[in-house]
Amino acid sequence: MFKSLTQMPISRRLPLTIALIMVTFAAAMGAALYVQAERMQVQSARITLAGLAKDQAAAVNSWFTATQRNVIAQANTPLPARAITQLVQAENDTTTAAPLASAAGLPFAAPDMQNADQEAVKTQLRRLATAFNYSDILLFDTKGRLLYSLVKNGVLGQDILQGPFATTALAQAYRAASTAPKGTVITTDFEAFPLNAGASAAPPAAFMASPVFDTAGKPVGAMAVQLPADELSGLLTRSSTLGEHGDIYIVASDGTARTASRFDDGFSILDPLARVPFIAAITDRPRGAGGQSGDRVVRFFENVPGLSGQQSLAATHPIPLDFADWTLVTELDKAAALTGLVAMRNNALLIALSGLLSALGLAYLTSRAITRPAHSFMASMGKIASGDFSTKVAVASRRDEIGTMGRNLLAFRDKLAEAEHLNAMRAASAKDQGHVVAELGAALRALSQGDLTRTIEIEFPTDYESLRHDYNATILSLKELMISVADNAGEILARADELSAASDDLARRTEAQSATLEETATALETLSASVSSAAQKTAEVDQRVQVTRADAETSGEIVEQAVIAMSAIKASSDAITQIIAVIDDIAFQTNLLALNAGVEAARAGESGQGFAVVASEVRALAQRSAGAASEIKTFISESTTQVESGVLLVNRTGAALAEIVARIGQISNLISDIAHSAQDQSIGLGEISMGMSELDKVGQQNAVMVEEGTAASTTLKHEAHTLQAHVGRFRIQHTPHPAKPAAPPSPQGSRPIPDIYGAMRPAKPTALALKALPAVNASAPRDLDASAEWSDF
Repeated sequence: MFKSLTQMPISRRLPLTIALIMVTFAAAMGAALYVQAERMQVQSARITLAGLAKDQAAAVNSWFTATQRNVIAQANTPLPARAITQLVQAENDTTTAAPLASAAGLPFAAPDMQNADQEAVKTQLRRLATAFNYSDILLFDTKGRLLYSLVKNGVLGQDILQGPFATTALAQAYRAASTAPKGTVITTDFEAFPLNAGASAAPPAAFMASPVFDTAGKPVGAMAVQLPADELSGLLTRSSTLGEHGDIYIVASDGTARTASRFDDGFSILDPLARVPFIAAITDRPRGAGGQSGDRVVRFFENVPGLSGQQSLAATHPIPLDFADWTLVTELDKAAALTGLVAMRNNALLIALSGLLSALGLAYLTSRAITRPAHSFMASMGKIASGDFSTKVAVASRRDEIGTMGRNLLAFRDKLAEAEHLNAMRAASAKDQGHVVAELGAALRALSQGDLTRTIEIEFPTDYESLRHDYNATILSLKELMISVADNAGEILARADELSAASDDLARRTEAQSATLEETATALETLSASVSSAAQKTAEVDQRVQVTRADAETSGEIVEQAVIAMSAIKASSDAITQIIAVIDDIAFQTNLLALNAGVEAARAGESGQGFAVVASEVRALAQRSAGAASEIKTFISESTTQVESGVLLVNRTGAALAEIVARIGQISNLISDIAHSAQDQSIGLGEISMGMSELDKVGQQNAVMVEEGTAASTTLKHEAHTLQAHVGRFRIQHTPHPAKPAAPPSPQGSRPIPDIYGAMRPAKPTALALKALPAVNASAPRDLDASAEWSDF
């Protein structure tokens, strides 16, 4: 549960936490106050119960004491003695008593008071019983015979000392009273007393008996009164303040009730009571030899089961009686005792609930004051997390911790935006680089397939544009090289064909010219190498001339800028001239005004007004002169700047011209190389001429050499075919890819028809052909060896 509470949203957790704190505090305070109030209430109930028990015990004792005194007083009056005497005299009249006793089955016949005097005695006895609420008044003679009963129950006419009533409380009271001195009263405890001999119903009854003496002091019998069974119950009930759920009653030492419960469904007199703790304490209390307990202390029982079965509060107090061991019990249902406290508790709970609701409302408002900016902060953070770096953080203006978090979030947002921008730039750069790699890869694949027409026309990003230009320039150079090689190969093939034809012609005409033809072929090979070298150098001269032209154009632009700068200098000079003219004019006017001022001053004398006006004009003109001078200074500064710029441009022009001179020098060197090659060609041609002049002399040798020349020309044609096949792999025009070239013709002893693209098997070249081919490579310039540079790239 605690984990769930800690992981709950703050908007609910904060009010719940405050509510839990308040509930815990209120519950602790309420519990403490309730326990204290309950303790005080129980203490109050204890005092009430104990006081009531003590008071009612004293009241019961007082009631018994008063009743005993009353019985003694009534027994000492002449009325009981006179009544007993009259009854004894009437009983001695055997003429009426015997038949009555025999008919009733009694030991004797109780006489009836019938004369006027006896009726007066009976009336007084009834009044006495009514006045003191006696249940019955009984008169005994000295022999123990019951002579009179107010209610005339079954005891009347019985010998109390013998027979079925000999063991009753009434018999015990009579026995003690018959031997007691005058002024003594004997009291018995309540017990079941049968109204008739052998009767099953025996209501509870208690008796007080006192001896009766005549006027001479002679005992004549005893008077007994039956105490009313409900008198004590009524006495306790009338004085009880225990309310509807309290009870007060008397318990004997044997655990039986001596008064009835005040509740209709409660116990009755002499009913055995449940052995609850306070009843058990009464029955288990130690007693003396006479059966009386010496304990006179009020005992209180709290939170014990009562006779009603509910938790009760009870107080016991022994009643100081000489005839019985009674204890008065006051019992109160604890729930009833705490009714006011429960009502107070309920009211306190309602008040606490109201306070809790108010606190919850306040906690809700407090949590809203925290959670609303927190939600705003989280919303801003969510937008920033989703990539919206333009979102505003509303809580950043607060001065509390959330505001600090908001300002930190702003800084974090700015850093994220910067990182996002950098990532976008890196992604764009990666995209551009991928585009460059894709285009360059496609171009290189085309190049690997021999396509020299494939250039990169799509513009690259600025950082890679120079790479595109370099690649295109490389392809262009390689294309020009391949074109030159193809042309040279064709030329070589053509010359080889001519040479072969010439050789055949020479062979057919004369064997004498064979040797000269062989030398001619050798010279032609050398001439071919020189021509190839001259062609390559001519191409390089062309490139240098192109660069020189670009530099010349740059020099032209610089010269134009220099001209513009000089024009600006001229314009500034013109402006300076005009300003100087104005200054001169102002100076002239100033002189005139000064002259006029002097004249006016001379004429005016002391007035001097005109002089003041003239002086003002002079000052104005002086100010204009100062302004013009300032402008002159400004224009002079600008002219200086323009002159400096012109100087720089002229310097650049000089540098460009120097570069042009250097390039021209390179061109001159190349031309020198071409001249040397031409010289070599001339020497070769001279040798050819010499050979041709000696053909006549070496005719016989030519016959031998013709065959070798034929073989050499055939080999040369084969190598030319091979070279064309290699060159044919490259596309140097926008034409479809060429098919795989056929193998060149194989050199044989016979002379096949020349066919550049014929399908002939190449044969191993002779030594003469192998010496001719490296000459071309050896004379090629290093600047055109672009393959190594392209490979490094």
